[in-house]
Amino acid sequence: MQSSQCPGFQGYRLHFDAPSESLRRRIDDHPCYSEEAHCFFARIHLAVAPRCNVFCNYCNRKFDCPNESRPGVASTVLNPKEAVRQVELVLERVPWTTVVGIAGPGDPLANPQESLQTFRLVHREFPDLMLCLSTNGLALTDHLDELVELGVSHVTLTINMVDPEVGRSIYSWVRYGGIVYRGWEGAELLRIQQMRALEELRRRDILTKVNIVLIPEVNDFHLPEVVKEVQRRGAFLVNVIPLLLVPGSKFEKQEVREPSLEERRVIQDLCERKLGVQVMRHCRLCRADAAGFLGQQEETSPRPARTPQDRGAFLAEARRRRDRVRRVREEVLETLVVLDGRSLRVAVASRGGRLVNEHFGRTREFLIFEVTSGAIRLLEIRPVAGYCTGPQSCGDEPQSLSSLISLLSDCHMVLCSRIGLDPVKALRQAGIRPVEAYGFIDRAIAGAVSAHVGVPAGNYVTAGKEVDEPSGNL
Repeated sequence: MQSSQCPGFQGYRLHFDAPSESLRRRIDDHPCYSEEAHCFFARIHLAVAPRCNVFCNYCNRKFDCPNESRPGVASTVLNPKEAVRQVELVLERVPWTTVVGIAGPGDPLANPQESLQTFRLVHREFPDLMLCLSTNGLALTDHLDELVELGVSHVTLTINMVDPEVGRSIYSWVRYGGIVYRGWEGAELLRIQQMRALEELRRRDILTKVNIVLIPEVNDFHLPEVVKEVQRRGAFLVNVIPLLLVPGSKFEKQEVREPSLEERRVIQDLCERKLGVQVMRHCRLCRADAAGFLGQQEETSPRPARTPQDRGAFLAEARRRRDRVRRVREEVLETLVVLDGRSLRVAVASRGGRLVNEHFGRTREFLIFEVTSGAIRLLEIRPVAGYCTGPQSCGDEPQSLSSLISLLSDCHMVLCSRIGLDPVKALRQAGIRPVEAYGFIDRAIAGAVSAHVGVPAGNYVTAGKEVDEPSGNL
């Protein structure tokens, strides 16, 4: 089995040097810290922390939907012993799980006893699993010694401002040391604690990812300053998260709008190209009780038990597949057509296995790549509703296809395993080249780009099919 959303390794290739061997060992199997890893390795979030110490105006933790994927959502809150059992169940179903994280649904360090005890029990039962914490950072320095002792190796901090004048519009209150701070005072306290947390994490050599929520007309103009400050204090990775309006939240009531894809991409590109910060582009905005590959929610019902030896074999197989993707990618980049300073944008329909392998009308997301001379770069992931919902419904609603074509209007090509005549016609009329292909994403993109350069615009290209889908079974 492989991840159902897997653009593959795109990091350190365009604006960054390859990671050192010691750093690579720390990110190789972590699906959030490595785009490559999330194709082959899974994670589980344990929802043991219901309380929070900061009131964010974009949040409403009382709102929950089983089908919703966003931070702060969990269907059930577990106690530490239940959390360990949850890990056991997930490992039986997803033996290539490598990371156990605590990310809410509140803040883990507003629930320090539950969170630390959970880490303690998990580390005792499963010492090979990486431990990961996601927090607002307000109370992190108070518990850092114990987190280090328990073996927490990766921490994500959500930092949305470095100016309390901006912060007072994002946070209603901050609770610390039993006292509630509001307005400028609360935002300044949070800023001080977050900057201290970053510096202490760097001093302890803990890899840190910083999540930044992009809020139009509230902090969008301020994000470059945030990125500069977190970079200066040792952040390894930055993840620009779009504001998601949650029913009942203060921002929803104030009618603050969500950012567009283009607004988010502009900030991401600024971080990479001008500020020199590595950006996470494969984030799926995970729930506080997420389990499985990024973008999936794995069931936790029991299945036949696997021994540690079984799990070791699955992990070895996942690493073998990862190494194979690396080799393929290196081969592809060595022969990628020269575009003479141009760039092409390519949309890919994939349902997993690191392959172009999904029907155009049934895909639930498009992976958007930018191709330049010598580089294939993941730009973003665009969720779509799909206009084919069953054998009798494909094409019944022309507006669905029109909306889908509009969403891809900035792309030069679309790669998919199958495509019907109506979308082929619609794509051509929009100046987008449909490419039917099956195989490794990088190899398929390289072949399609070569054909695109040499074939008159408007032609329909069928790439050579390459059936190489792993079964997932040993």
